[in-house]
Amino acid sequence: MTAITQAITTKNTVHHFTVKTQTLLGLFIIAPFFMDQIQGFLKLVLLSNFPASLLFKSIYICLFLLFLLKYNKLNEVVITLAMTLIFIASLISNISQPIYFIDNISMVAKLIYFPISFFFFREIFSRNNYDENFVFNILLFLFWALFIAILLSVFGIGASQYGENQDGISIGFSGYFWAGNELGPLAVMFYAYVFNYQIQNNSSVWKLLVTFTVGLTTCLLVATKVSIGGFLIITLIVPWYLTAKNSLVKLKISVIKFYIALLTIGIGIIAIVIYTFWNSLLAYYNRLISLYEKSDTLLNFLSSGRDKRVNGALDIYIHDYNWFEKIFGAGEWYKAPLAATLNKSHILAVSVEIDPLDLLLNVGLFGAVLVLYFWLYCFYQSLKISLDSKVAHEGVPFLIMIFFLSTAFSAGHIITSSLLCFYLALFFAFSSAAY
Repeated sequence: MTAITQAITTKNTVHHFTVKTQTLLGLFIIAPFFMDQIQGFLKLVLLSNFPASLLFKSIYICLFLLFLLKYNKLNEVVITLAMTLIFIASLISNISQPIYFIDNISMVAKLIYFPISFFFFREIFSRNNYDENFVFNILLFLFWALFIAILLSVFGIGASQYGENQDGISIGFSGYFWAGNELGPLAVMFYAYVFNYQIQNNSSVWKLLVTFTVGLTTCLLVATKVSIGGFLIITLIVPWYLTAKNSLVKLKISVIKFYIALLTIGIGIIAIVIYTFWNSLLAYYNRLISLYEKSDTLLNFLSSGRDKRVNGALDIYIHDYNWFEKIFGAGEWYKAPLAATLNKSHILAVSVEIDPLDLLLNVGLFGAVLVLYFWLYCFYQSLKISLDSKVAHEGVPFLIMIFFLSTAFSAGHIITSSLLCFYLALFFAFSSAAY
């Protein structure tokens, strides 16, 4: 039993669940991962707009609330319901435009999914004797499942990340996940936890190298800046951090030799990817050249046009929104005029792709502050645990939180990613349950 598990079991009255109950909880945890792919399959293959994912999230949210009520967690229930009502206020602005109704409800569900999932998992881990192996086995399964889902795209079972060029060559791979841009952060989180856990528990070098290989391959195939950048950050920092902080954590070889082994394998994998996907890489390169030539400035190119969207978003918020909309937002309505300000008449709607600004336009100043406050609360908790805990593992949530918040403020697709937030809540709830 790890130190964090001992802390959980000594702090609370422990209930031991049966193997059957743990299995059911495990299935409950992995179900959203596959539900997201079902939703993607419906849209990408069957061309259906049926909101299966929204119905699924709604059921989960109701179950979370009932569970919290059962154990008299009224504060958490009140917080969730209050946030929901505040977010729903944004619907008033475009209540006469039913075209946005489903999108608005979906956004409300996404924004409350992180806090309500966190409250649920924290209560689960505080009350029951689940050791870290339980969480690890689930995230290890998802780590491999994501790798397989992305790999299947290479063989045509799934979608491409950036579509196909005029020659029909795919650029990046995203499986049947509907929101491909959200896969990068998800892959980084799964890799960070599995890689960290294995080092912490003195796994063999071969296991670590396999994890490294799978993680790198997944992130390269996803082919986003977030996935590749996050992978590099985790790989460079975690081994050094764990071995430096905790004398009980020891690699089978020296840290320097370990990094050399990772570098050697990494170069080999990159060479294989370049050889195998040369046409796709060439298409990706041509796409970058095309984007660069169309960009007015280097900032516009590096930010993928987000700088112009920022200006358009601020113009809408300052000049087009009334005072009610400034405070409570206008829901998904803002995406259509934002596309118009960018002279993208062929696109029905675009987002800023910078989470705080998307929140400001969607749920207003009040709603954005509430959402960011909860994220900053998690950031503070991760920092507190990292500084106070003697368990080396607890520095990793802080590292992940820094990376995700930085990404939210620069590339987006973090705070509004319900799938990522669900598993991030699981990760943080287990980490904080001991404190």
